[in-house]
Amino acid sequence: MNYQIEKWQFNSETGFLKSKTESKTLPKLLNQLLMLFIKNNNSVINREEIIEVLWKDKYVNENALSRAVAELRKELHDSANKPVFIKTIPKKGYQFIYPVIDIQKSKKRKRKSILHYALFMLFVIITSSIVYINLKKEPYSTQLSLALNKAQRITAKQGMENQPNLSPDGNKLAYTKTQDEINSVVIFDLKEQKESLVISKSGYILESPIFSNSGNELISTARSINGCQLLWTNLKTLEEKFLASCTIKPESIMLDWGNDDSYIIYSDTEEKYGTVALWKVSLSNNEQQQMTFPESSEVFDVSPKISPNGKYLSFSRGNHTIRNIHLKELNTDLPTTILTQKIHYTVSHDWLDDQHIIMDSDQTGERLLYMVDISNNQSQVLGARGAEYPTFNNPKNKMSFQVSNYEANIWMLDLKTNETSLLVNSTKYDNNPSFHPTGNSFAYTTNRLNHGTIWIYDYKTKTDTKILDIPKIQLTRPSWSSDGEKLLVSAKEQSGLWSYELDLKTKLHKKLPFELENYAAVYIGKDIYAMSKPKNGESTLLKLDSKRKLSIINIKGISRFMPLSGNKLAISKANKKGLFSIELDGSNETILVSGFHADSLNHWTTSHNNVYYSDMKTDLGIWKINSDTMIKEKITGIYPHSVGPSMSINPQQNKILVTKTDRAESDVFITNINIQ
Repeated sequence: MNYQIEKWQFNSETGFLKSKTESKTLPKLLNQLLMLFIKNNNSVINREEIIEVLWKDKYVNENALSRAVAELRKELHDSANKPVFIKTIPKKGYQFIYPVIDIQKSKKRKRKSILHYALFMLFVIITSSIVYINLKKEPYSTQLSLALNKAQRITAKQGMENQPNLSPDGNKLAYTKTQDEINSVVIFDLKEQKESLVISKSGYILESPIFSNSGNELISTARSINGCQLLWTNLKTLEEKFLASCTIKPESIMLDWGNDDSYIIYSDTEEKYGTVALWKVSLSNNEQQQMTFPESSEVFDVSPKISPNGKYLSFSRGNHTIRNIHLKELNTDLPTTILTQKIHYTVSHDWLDDQHIIMDSDQTGERLLYMVDISNNQSQVLGARGAEYPTFNNPKNKMSFQVSNYEANIWMLDLKTNETSLLVNSTKYDNNPSFHPTGNSFAYTTNRLNHGTIWIYDYKTKTDTKILDIPKIQLTRPSWSSDGEKLLVSAKEQSGLWSYELDLKTKLHKKLPFELENYAAVYIGKDIYAMSKPKNGESTLLKLDSKRKLSIINIKGISRFMPLSGNKLAISKANKKGLFSIELDGSNETILVSGFHADSLNHWTTSHNNVYYSDMKTDLGIWKINSDTMIKEKITGIYPHSVGPSMSINPQQNKILVTKTDRAESDVFITNINIQ
């Protein structure tokens, strides 16, 4: 249904909202909220009713609703103080006060004279011709942006429908669906507008479905407790078989077909050096060949795509913080070249033609789609907020992608009473909690303003306040000084990764004088330690002493570090299982937790001489190990699950902050494109 609301036109099926000057697609939650207001136009809706409709059986407090209403007001350019659309009714709820027009019902038939009709038709013909001529002259990026604005939602159920892949003829769509903790691959018939096949395998999580170029076969990854394998499926006979082992990295597409369907390109670990590289496996004889060679185990190669002309293999190389697209010229021994060199994180990409790649990226602070020209390495923003996994059919006249919405909230666990309480929640991602030295407040990161900002939550007054917002810069990982008067934060900006120091008394912030790009800075006494940006595949530890003199400590290959008492550090390593303790000078490395998985690098923290950790691959919950006595114990069955650092312990070690992704939804969209 299409509605006119003042200057806005709103499509309730797609969530598409546009005016003369801007257009956007509302996240699913805001789409549902606006539709609820429209259905109850000019009526007061109580808060409990709204929460029941939007969140159903899921527990949220009223703060989540307040955040959702605030975000919808922001999208409509409305004001809580002088509302045009949404009026707050104190102690009751909300009222949508602007008249809503149903565009379909409002169309009235009017008689027109033959002359008026002829003039009107002549105007339409002339205007259409002008639009067509202009459209032909519009660059690729403009045409794609217009197509994205017209994208239609294919899935609308709660949960995760993601990693879409269009069949070569554009008539079918494969994607993964998570339901009742089961990951299946769905084949969706776009002509019939219904699921035509669901592929599931007991004991396996199926991901990364990719149609063959003939459209008759499908390859996906099949993950189990024993590891990852490539699963080949004949879509006509439903015959299936495993081809080779593989490696899964978060959020990534792990494979692609060769242009003649004779081989598969996929990610797997090289045994000798432990690097995750791209491999080629022949479907005729299972012969395997390593295609790429990452510099070290700190970076990995994922998301392979072969160009339409078969000349290039493109892929993402990076880690859990930064990923860029690289190109390898097939059938040559030339080294790979980097295509995108900005400080950003790309989840996926696909080839539009032999010269252009469409990728998703967070380089502006929020995830959008970009077009990259491989001839000059230039990228242009296309739009589609929150979009990931762009994919095209072979004629390149259809494009699919997913739009994801994640809500991460911060919970408090009292270790004495074993009670949990929800402290910080919004419809966006709240994460990176860090207890103040007194334990009465904590700092955290949120993207509720569509880029990373730093806030403080006061545990006594139960209020939160924004304390640091730098335009066009993503801020993460707050860390306190021992006196609680300063904060260190990591900043991702166009010039790279850097650490800033905020003085809470003066409210002034400054970039720290590290000579090398760095992040994850923490105070240890009067000194500041940080990790360098991976260079030649390796991170090392940097130190600024009290006089802000820089030195480099010989600890390489770390993925995260936190201070321990007694001039020690706890560290994790890239692509190597285990948590380790080490002296501040890099000597006397000792293993603390041998089975800790490298992909859980953000789910641990320290307090005094204890390490608290949650390994997502083994017994779920939070564990504690004393780095001196090596005594290990499980302290709770609650565990964090989020992207980024997710735990903090108060100084008394009787309360834990845990970040949990309480809402994760993604839907698949499709649009027709006509590149002239």
